[in-house]
Amino acid sequence: MGTRERRNLKIIAIISVVNILIAGYLLYTKYSGAKSFCDFSPEISCDAVSQSPYAELPANSGIPVAGLGVIAFLLFLIPTLALLRQSGGFLFSRPVVHRLLLVWGIFSLLFYVYLTYLELYVIYALCPLCIVTFALTIVLLPFLADNVRLVKKKEAS
Repeated sequence: MGTRERRNLKIIAIISVVNILIAGYLLYTKYSGAKSFCDFSPEISCDAVSQSPYAELPANSGIPVAGLGVIAFLLFLIPTLALLRQSGGFLFSRPVVHRLLLVWGIFSLLFYVYLTYLELYVIYALCPLCIVTFALTIVLLPFLADNVRLVKKKEAS
């Protein structure tokens, strides 16, 4: 494994942990009844978003979006840590794992676009912590894509 790939994997792991912590906090505030620290106004409020029917997928289903966020970023973190610990993949080859991570990153980005649409046009409130996780997902994508390219280049040589 090259040093750039290793650096990218470490960045992916750090971003994943930060997003897991944020999603975990949002999950905690949803079910504990505690007020979040990011309640600034009716339009900029984590609580307004996390207490809306759309904080569950599907709406009012009991399946919290924040819980899905924890799972989603565990699906980034676990393979990333496995790649950092060994020279090969764990269930799939190293190149396949990198490609799957990139596909998952693109799917996650599209899901965040949908959630942000809901915040802006249905709930009429923005959750600052949700926006941070969205931004971190955008930051994550170039590192995922770079690793796919690095591994593909290494395979070709």
